[in-house]
Amino acid sequence: MKKMAMKKIDLIILLLLLLNNFTLKCQQLSYYDMSISAAYLPGCGSRSESYSLNDSKLQHKGTKRSWKSCKSFSKFSLKKDSEIEQTIRCIDSLYNLNSFIITVPQSLIDSMKTRTTWHTYLGISATDIDNFFTNGNTVTLKMDEIKNDGMEGVVIDGIYFVFDLKFKTDHSDTVKHSFYGNFMDNVSNSNIRYWLSLYLAYKKHPFFSSISLVKEYFSDEQFEGILFRYIVGRKKK
Repeated sequence: MKKMAMKKIDLIILLLLLLNNFTLKCQQLSYYDMSISAAYLPGCGSRSESYSLNDSKLQHKGTKRSWKSCKSFSKFSLKKDSEIEQTIRCIDSLYNLNSFIITVPQSLIDSMKTRTTWHTYLGISATDIDNFFTNGNTVTLKMDEIKNDGMEGVVIDGIYFVFDLKFKTDHSDTVKHSFYGNFMDNVSNSNIRYWLSLYLAYKKHPFFSSISLVKEYFSDEQFEGILFRYIVGRKKK
């Protein structure tokens, strides 16, 4: 009975995701602004990149401030991205989910078995990883079952970033999504659902290409860390 209830919940989540994506596809975006800004702390070095559509005008821009000189600030234009609207739809479809159904590639599972630092830190083994994937490579990640990493708090060093997304259609109010974190840390528990929405969208179509740390942060290696913490959380239930 419990397994049947779980399958129904997973199916409902999938149907909601498809419905939300279908609704957006039927409505053209009349405005959007998606950006990420990074500040190199301590100091005044910074980078930012943004995609926008306003009054039918598409823009893709970036900014840069040197960490050596706070006065050295520059703006630059980037190549327009015709697929970014679909990326925005994808992020919005996933952004506030409490549960994610994800098929994990076998190569990533094999990689997890070699991460001895994580094994020692969290007290898990290759056998625990095999047991987690006993029923196949498709897993359901529930946000309330992920182990707290003990890293929640205010950023005082590292590379602080802010992700911000706003968009609207001709028949809706403005939708807003945002979160912040530190490129030099693991993904905090409070950010995992938001991180997953960008990670899954990034796998389909990379974005924010002028900021190299984006590729490193929304990577398979970070996803492995989240899976490790999820496995530990399940073991302790």
